Amino acid sequence: MSAAGPVTTAIALDTEFANRKIWLVKVPNFVAERWRAVCQTNAHDGGDPVGPELGQISVDKPAAGAKEASMHLSLTHSDTEGLPKTFLMNVATQNMASMAAFAQTGPCSVSAVGRVFQKFDVVVERGAAGASTSGVDGVIDPEYRQLSRMRAKAAATKSRTTQLISQPQFTNLRHPMHIGTTKKRDPTEKRLAKPAEELTADLFRLFERQPHWIFAQLQRQTEQPTQHLKAVLLEIAVQNKRGPYKDMWELKKGYRLTGDA
Repeated sequence: MSAAGPVTTAIALDTEFANRKIWLVKVPNFVAERWRAVCQTNAHDGGDPVGPELGQISVDKPAAGAKEASMHLSLTHSDTEGLPKTFLMNVATQNMASMAAFAQTGPCSVSAVGRVFQKFDVVVERGAAGASTSGVDGVIDPEYRQLSRMRAKAAATKSRTTQLISQPQFTNLRHPMHIGTTKKRDPTEKRLAKPAEELTADLFRLFERQPHWIFAQLQRQTEQPTQHLKAVLLEIAVQNKRGPYKDMWELKKGYRLTGDA
């Protein structure tokens, strides 16, 4: 009698819409989290299976001197209190990897939704009375500024406390403990990755101190693993390829609090 092999389950793949062209719109984490909560509430309450309307995309005519039209995302759902209402959609299709989208339609069935042919990065819209709304000029959205402050404050709140013991007592110790000696940290010691939201808030505070950083400096300041830090950094910053700040990182234009170049 032979041992039973691994159990496999056949999955049905529907490819009827595999070549349909679709957009990939990448929104900030705080928008994605709010939308996810709205969809979960709708599913729990037995709402429309299509789901509620979360936002609308508008295409504006090219401004004077501009070559391309600008695109904006507006949050339309009622549960968006405390969030910016208007966002700029930046085209990010250049050098985009080939991607396809799939949806699970049943316990053992998956359907191809389409193939991504346009990618957009959504950033907070800027603007002020009499200023341009191109997403570069003007002041940052006040609701986003308040949201950033709240996130930075939450990230700075200490989750652990320390207490000084005047007369420590140790019992049932298998190995002797040497008190008063500090082990020097090994540079190769594994760093613990922070949650992306907390690390993003730390990076915003560092860029408020100075606009340009070398990656090694940011790693020393945040004490984060290289791959994790770079992945989070790429969400909000870019690395200069030339000029006086070559190889240094700076915030993307959509995240800067000033109009500095």
